[in-house]
Amino acid sequence: TKKSDSWSTVKASSSNSAERVLSYWCFSPGFGMKQLLDQQVRCIILTSGTLAPLKPLISELAIPINVRLENPHIVKESQVFVKVISHGPDGQLLNSNFENRNNPNYIMSLGRTILSFTRVVPDGLLVFFPSYPILSKCQEVWQVNGIWSSISNIKPIYVEPQRKDNFNSIMSEFYSKISDVTSRGACFLAVCRGKVSEGLDFADMNG
Repeated sequence: TKKSDSWSTVKASSSNSAERVLSYWCFSPGFGMKQLLDQQVRCIILTSGTLAPLKPLISELAIPINVRLENPHIVKESQVFVKVISHGPDGQLLNSNFENRNNPNYIMSLGRTILSFTRVVPDGLLVFFPSYPILSKCQEVWQVNGIWSSISNIKPIYVEPQRKDNFNSIMSEFYSKISDVTSRGACFLAVCRGKVSEGLDFADMNG
């Protein structure tokens, strides 16, 4: 039998003794790039929308990069508005640090803030949480105190699942609700560095 947690593997023998195997992972991209060069590869093209800044990236690749092209962003500055909201509508400080994230007053104020946004933001409203446990905690509190239903009455709420099996169906439901001309859009609760934040494009009405 073998039990693995990605970092180490324990092999159990018939004598009930355990042999622990440590796995070493190479996180240096330069090692892989050097292997390509050693195979006499004539041309390597790296392209992505998230490679910038190029200088530290090239230093990590540890291979000569002779041709570099960095294009301006497709989104104009006039299309972006960044705002930090420090307090909720009730004056409560909106701070999700470790000491405050379980504060019921903070959780309620955060819910009221999102409720306020559902009234003014058209179509798709995206809300990203630092982690799944914080998202689940807020969902639980808001459902008990009625904030969840108040938001749902304006925009149906969809939550990013931790499992992959129903992820596509939830995304399809969200997109369908956005395109429904009889609705006021939808609200999607997701997690930073999760499947929604890293791999999907919420263009136009979707976000």
